[in-house]
Amino acid sequence: MHQRQRIRHWDLRRACAQTTNALSARRAIRVNPQAAAAHNLLGLALEKQGLVAEAVLEYRSAVNLEPHNTGYQEDLDREVALEHSNKKVPKESEAIAKLN
Repeated sequence: MHQRQRIRHWDLRRACAQTTNALSARRAIRVNPQAAAAHNLLGLALEKQGLVAEAVLEYRSAVNLEPHNTGYQEDLDREVALEHSNKKVPKESEAIAKLN
């Protein structure tokens, strides 16, 4: 197997694992919507897929269900910071143009 094929194979395996984790977490949430660990696991899976806003919602659910769990709070804080950094901040010239 060539190097490029190995990389593609690894990417495919990683994508499948993330999808499997997300599906498992969703099933667990259906069975027990109060399962904070399942919400956090789904948040992790969504984060790995680049679905930041969706991950934040799941992390918030986990924190709401178990507010004293510092791990869940850290995951939420990290993802909220990422969500804010991904939002486009208008350039100063764009902001001035809107005012005129």
